[in-house]
Amino acid sequence: MEKNKKFKIDKLYQNYSDEIFDLAKNHSNNIFFNSSEWHASIVHKALVKYAEKDLTIFCGNMLSDISNNDEYCNYMTSFLKEDKSRTVYIIFNKYSEVFLHTKIAKIFSEFPAQVKIKTYAGEVKYKGKNVHFTVVDNRAFRFETDIEKKMAFGSFNQPDTAAALKISFDKLFYSFLTKPIFL
Repeated sequence: MEKNKKFKIDKLYQNYSDEIFDLAKNHSNNIFFNSSEWHASIVHKALVKYAEKDLTIFCGNMLSDISNNDEYCNYMTSFLKEDKSRTVYIIFNKYSEVFLHTKIAKIFSEFPAQVKIKTYAGEVKYKGKNVHFTVVDNRAFRFETDIEKKMAFGSFNQPDTAAALKISFDKLFYSFLTKPIFL
């Protein structure tokens, strides 16, 4: 019985992964949803794998396995190595110096001209709730509406929504409210 349950979970994971990577590869404008940490991990991998120019990330601290698994780290390394004009801008709102010892921080430290990280002592809210978000190439986004449960929605091709999130990110990133983190 337990073996059968694991098979079903693995199959669900693979089906969700296949669907998300297909949407990303084809720059689909369909809305997708995620409702767990493993869904979030899949979506973040797809966002990085199919990014072409830039990533902007507003998140807690990048301490979880979502950002520190081998596959995500390999996609991020490839993204940054492939083209020196590519950028990653990040704002942490729950920064911890533990981040400096993570796999992803080590990767970012290899690309100081391309990766800029700041910390912010506040929160970003949507409908009264704290949110996190990622924007890729001003067209793709993932918008996390429940940080604890990793509930989010997004699309790999909705430039209007992606641009609005990017404008909000940039206003905060370049404001006096954020402080740089040096790797």
